[in-house]
Amino acid sequence: MRHLVIGIGDLAHLDDGTSGLINGNQMSDENKLISKNMGILINDGIIEKVQPQEELIDEYIPSMSKNLQKNFEILEINNIKITNAGGNAVIPGLIDSHTHLIWSGDRSNEVSLRMKGMSYREISEMGGGIKHTVTETRKSNEDLLIDLGARRLKEALRNGTTAMEAKSGYGLNTESELRLTSIMNDLSIDKNNPSIDITWMGAHDIPPKIDNKKISKSEYIEELINIQLPEIIEQGYARNCDVFCEPGWFSIEETERIIDASSKAGLSIRLHIDEFSNGNGAELAAKKNVETADHALYSTDEGREKMAKSNVIQGFLPGAPYTMGLDKWPPINQCIENEQPWTISTDFNPNCRILSLPSIASICVQRLGVNPLATLCAATRNAASSVVHRTEKPHGMIKEGYVANINILNGEKWQGWCLQQGSSPFKATILEGNTVIHN
Repeated sequence: MRHLVIGIGDLAHLDDGTSGLINGNQMSDENKLISKNMGILINDGIIEKVQPQEELIDEYIPSMSKNLQKNFEILEINNIKITNAGGNAVIPGLIDSHTHLIWSGDRSNEVSLRMKGMSYREISEMGGGIKHTVTETRKSNEDLLIDLGARRLKEALRNGTTAMEAKSGYGLNTESELRLTSIMNDLSIDKNNPSIDITWMGAHDIPPKIDNKKISKSEYIEELINIQLPEIIEQGYARNCDVFCEPGWFSIEETERIIDASSKAGLSIRLHIDEFSNGNGAELAAKKNVETADHALYSTDEGREKMAKSNVIQGFLPGAPYTMGLDKWPPINQCIENEQPWTISTDFNPNCRILSLPSIASICVQRLGVNPLATLCAATRNAASSVVHRTEKPHGMIKEGYVANINILNGEKWQGWCLQQGSSPFKATILEGNTVIHN
């Protein structure tokens, strides 16, 4: 059945006639990226037409030409599903390009440790951090992990996320890592959930001591390359590999070994870099032409320029310094001035329990002074460059031929998407052509 979306206020379609990444001042060009009085025709979950509303009504539902209500409603006329946005603004479905979706356990106590002056590394060395979550996740049965994942996806969808990247990394042995990627695959198959682009992150940390047996880092790296990676490839669910390339975790040389093997095996490469200090991760990301290098909080200006020349995306995660209580923020406006590609994402994890991209965008706009339209491009069109949709169709814009992932706001102005912390700014989300109403 065809699906017509009409009654749209501002339409932030983000289609300037080009495709792929958008940089610099192009990200805030309202004349090219926003339209009014437009309608959208969807067919089989794909956007078929984006054209003036009056033309679409005259062609498909002429009986409504003078009877269009000014309130949100869903109805069916002439075997066509109608979503009347009721004058509310419409933006593309949001794409969360960096999450740690599946884990169990509670590390809320770590906020007290940080307030006593302990660093992330010190907490990890005393058995907290990633190691604690790994222990708890390994102990959890599959039903619990599936339920946790499903509830988190529902919350993400309520906040406008229609696709995400999600990492393993809380198993840190072959059996547990395969279980996490399998759970994510099962959740992504369900079309009531946002699409998931799966990343294997066995190189998230060194496994904790189990039954007084501790594996050395060198032994674990050999296991990653020679045992885990082949099993992940054989399973076939993960598209990407990620490594925590950070002093105290995986060095530049160790990271390079792991990503070289992963790339040779056919995985796309992402990296965590320079989150707590400059570890020259940006230079490695540029050298290896990785898809996206995330955090990049302490990367040097020279490293950022090298990444831009290699077309490496800087994946900024403002929720991390926010929840860690840091006074260091990603240099987003600097990236805009230098025309470097960038995205934003939630970094959902046990230490940063945020599944709302609008909340992350609020930090960018209302605290860091980033243009709201540029921020929207970063969370949609640019994010789509590093997150493959389960249909393998293009997404991230409201454009003909793209997946019909669309958000309807609770107001007529598009800027409202990033000004509402604590609750969702969306009245409804259209997920692959199907309208989901948010209460």
